[in-house]
Amino acid sequence: MAVYASEKMYLNIMPLILIELLNQKSYKEVNIFARKKGYKKLSIVMERIITKPEQILSILRIYQTLNERLAYKKLNRLSNQIKKTLAKIFDKFTEKEFAQCNEKDGLTMNHLKGSLLVSTPGQAPAPKNLGLPRRIASEYSILIKDAISLLHPKPKDIQRAQLYKKILQGDFEKPFSLATTLADASKKGILLKDIWEELINSDRLDYVSLLLNFKNVLEADISKDSLKIALDKISDEKQAKILKVSPFTFLEAFLNIYNLKSFNASKVRKTIEQVVNVSMDNITFFNDKKSVIASDVSGSMYYPVYKNSKIEFFDIGLFVSMLINARVPDTIAGVFGDVWKILELPEESIPGNLKMFRRITGSVGYSVNAFKVFEWALNEKINADMFLFFTDREIWDGYGQSSDFWNLSGIQNENVMEKAWNKYKSQINPHARLFLFAFAGQSNVPLKILKNEIYLINRWSDRIFDVLEWIENRENALEKINNMVL
Repeated sequence: MAVYASEKMYLNIMPLILIELLNQKSYKEVNIFARKKGYKKLSIVMERIITKPEQILSILRIYQTLNERLAYKKLNRLSNQIKKTLAKIFDKFTEKEFAQCNEKDGLTMNHLKGSLLVSTPGQAPAPKNLGLPRRIASEYSILIKDAISLLHPKPKDIQRAQLYKKILQGDFEKPFSLATTLADASKKGILLKDIWEELINSDRLDYVSLLLNFKNVLEADISKDSLKIALDKISDEKQAKILKVSPFTFLEAFLNIYNLKSFNASKVRKTIEQVVNVSMDNITFFNDKKSVIASDVSGSMYYPVYKNSKIEFFDIGLFVSMLINARVPDTIAGVFGDVWKILELPEESIPGNLKMFRRITGSVGYSVNAFKVFEWALNEKINADMFLFFTDREIWDGYGQSSDFWNLSGIQNENVMEKAWNKYKSQINPHARLFLFAFAGQSNVPLKILKNEIYLINRWSDRIFDVLEWIENRENALEKINNMVL
């Protein structure tokens, strides 16, 4: 399960938590042979999962947290098996990887709690307080040099011994940092134009960093040759697909330069528009499905998805609608307010056309009558495989009462939204699924699965497609986990 969570679900913290739980299980084995077998499996799993130096620190912090080690000697009872395996893993990493290691990348209370909070039908609600210690590794008291002192990795040669000495002394060359590089250049009086050209021409910027910094690049007025190199890099569809760049990363980059007055801004915008569709190649959830996508366009949706972001909640549903519509013919998209209105969506220049939809604000009224979508689907006998609703938090039941998505559990009186959905399921398609995205939801539960195939996804994340893929494949997950070869 830990390997599956790491390699297939791309989770960071949960696989490491599972390692410590496996360690605890092996330690409690009475049978000496079963204990040895458990420890052997533990070593194999650790060597496969830990691919960054930061994860060594996270393992130690997880041990410290789950075992409530808060005293002076926080790691004095760490399993010898974990010590031996971590010491062996040290040899995997180069000096550059250790130098780039961010020692503050690791476990926090929110990571741990968020990793364990998912509720399903028939289960008690996920606990708000897991009984974990308040003081935990978020203080980042465990550093790489501490790990060296604790684990005593044996250097295989002189070069390795010198590397471990450097770690203990903190004698590393500073790894490349864009912020540091720009600050140093400014102190030395180097023109931004020259430093951006040097970074681009030497290929020191990774794909995403370049993409999200195009506003700064254009404002620096770099040369045509450097601009061509930069445009060639981000237009590399093969690279974008390999890196699995999120569609929302392209949207953020596009909106960063949307209003920029620059001679070359239109070239960059056009390049982003051309490559954004490639980011959907890795997302197969919507293939061969008939989808109805409904977006809330009320005033409360004009709120950034995170601090300083150009993307607002308003943009998400419409952007997703256009991306899916361009790839899957059986897609109906629209907006809801007092009424439900179907939109004609463009299949090209998707980020650019997103701004056009700002004009529809108010065209459907300012209520949030989401149930109108199901009334329309019932009247028109629309046989859809799934409905996706994008809103901030609340919907209106049509009778002047607000109804939070998270109250659709059926425990209280059914609201109009739930009644309309149940009616659709019984009369049109009993296998249809309903996905409700509440971008500003207040619940601590990131995913709530209710009866009648209702999935409540709480809070915004640019990995919403990953969540949908997980829901799609969750029934086969156990079989895939059991079939994984260690």
